[in-house]
Amino acid sequence: MPENTWKTVDSIPKSFWQELKQAIQKSDGRLVVAVHPFYGDNDFTAWEGILPKNELRELKEGYSKYRVGMQKLLLNSKIPVVILEDALELKTLRRRLGPTKSEHVWVLPTMPSAHFLRLREITGDPVHDVGSHILANRLKEAGVKTVFVAGMYASKTKSLPGSPPDAEIILHEKSWLPKNRRAEGKNWGACAGRLYSDLIKSRQIQKVRLVPNAVFPDKPAYTIRPKPRPVWKRYLRKQKQRVRKLLKR
Repeated sequence: MPENTWKTVDSIPKSFWQELKQAIQKSDGRLVVAVHPFYGDNDFTAWEGILPKNELRELKEGYSKYRVGMQKLLLNSKIPVVILEDALELKTLRRRLGPTKSEHVWVLPTMPSAHFLRLREITGDPVHDVGSHILANRLKEAGVKTVFVAGMYASKTKSLPGSPPDAEIILHEKSWLPKNRRAEGKNWGACAGRLYSDLIKSRQIQKVRLVPNAVFPDKPAYTIRPKPRPVWKRYLRKQKQRVRKLLKR
C-alpha cells in the first residue's frame, strides 16, 4: 500500500492517479473497490444488549467468514484494489492489512461511516462526493471498464409494498448475467451496497458486480431461471387440461 496520510482527495498527487491508471490498463480495465473492509473489527460492541444473543452470534460468525474472504481477496487479487477508508482510520487500516501486496492496493479517503469520498475541506468543514459521481468519473478517466465491489456494509433494502424492483439495476445486471440467471434488481443500502447502486446509476462503468464472498452482511443471489418446457410437452399438457375439462362436464 502506498505510504500516504492524505485526508482529502484534492491533496493526493498526480503521480498516485498515474500509477493507478497504469495498473488498470495492465488489468484490462478491471478494478476491485473495497469499502471499509475491516469496519466490523470494532463495530459489534455497539450491538450488544440491542440484538438478541443468537442474532449477534450469527452476525459475528458471518463476519468471521467475510473477513477471511476479504483477506484472501486483498492478498491474492491479480487486479488492482482501491480501498475506500475513513480518512481518520488510515493508520489502523495499514495495521489490519498486514502482508498485503503493496503494489496492488491504493487507498482513497472517505467521510466517517460513509462511502462518499472526502474531497476537500473548506473552513474546516469537509466536502464530500454525494452520489459517487466524482469517483465514477475518475475511474472512467483511468480506463476502468469493470468494477468488483467488496466490503461492508452491503444490505438489501426492502421495497415498499407494491413498489417494483429497481429497473435500472435490473437492466444492468441483465447485461452481464448469463442467460440462465435472473437479475435481482434489489435496492442496496449501506456503504458498499450504496456504492454498487451509485456506480451502476452513474452509467460511467460498463460492468459493476458484487464480490459474493467479500461483502457483508448480505450477498447477491441471482436465481437460476427455470428451463423452458419443450414444445411437445407444452402441447401435451394443454391436451390433458382439455380432457379434464371435458370429463368434468
